[in-house]
Amino acid sequence: MACREVITKKVNKFDDNPENFHTWKTSFKTMLKDISITPQEELSLLTEYTSKESKKLVQKLHNAFIHNPAKGVKEVWLKLGERVGSDVVLTKPYLDKIGSFPKVGHRENKKLQEFGDLLLSLPCAKDDGQLKRLKILDEPIFLRPIIAKLPNDIQNRWQRCAFKHKTDKHIDYPPFAEFSKFVQDLSFQRNDPNLVIERVANDDLLPPRSRLLAKPTKPKYKRAIATTTVITAMTSTIPTNAFYMESLIKSRHAEPSVPSR
Repeated sequence: MACREVITKKVNKFDDNPENFHTWKTSFKTMLKDISITPQEELSLLTEYTSKESKKLVQKLHNAFIHNPAKGVKEVWLKLGERVGSDVVLTKPYLDKIGSFPKVGHRENKKLQEFGDLLLSLPCAKDDGQLKRLKILDEPIFLRPIIAKLPNDIQNRWQRCAFKHKTDKHIDYPPFAEFSKFVQDLSFQRNDPNLVIERVANDDLLPPRSRLLAKPTKPKYKRAIATTTVITAMTSTIPTNAFYMESLIKSRHAEPSVPSR
């Protein structure tokens, strides 16, 4: 009972997530070093502190090796490592996460920080030696889709940094760890509370820079001026035409003069 109480306080159940397997395994085995238990008790604890598919697997092996618990313990750790702790299984969630991460907008500094945190976990896992398949991220062809998730100004900035790094180090392209550090440093800078510049409240109402730099267009006044001129000319002749018509009518209705004898 004392052994179970010690483990309960210091070890959580394995949630069947491959990303958490090695951390959980290390914690579980570390706790077992401080106490003395039999292989049969270890199998029981493994059954109790796993869940979902992993729990089903442990339970089956526990029943299969009921008369040889020492071998059963070895088989449990071996099968768990193959199913939720192998290089292939662990690499996929990392690559899926970074592949499904949305593109970072120009002013989305918090999302840039999240992206940097995600990139930080990749070189750590790669350099740890457990995820050898993540070494593909050092190849430029695999890194390009990741770079494309950054805003254009940051992409251009990375291009300059990458060129300087490859020139100074005499290599073909900077490793993934260098790109990860670049994003983390930039995200730290843009999220530093002492350096953040607050946006103006009506900043979105201001005209974009492209509109400010555009050449002013000439107003379309010619047609309006021409139309106004024609109308003015027509109206200016109305009194004259009316006077002429009135004179003509009067002359036609005038009585003919009687010739003198």
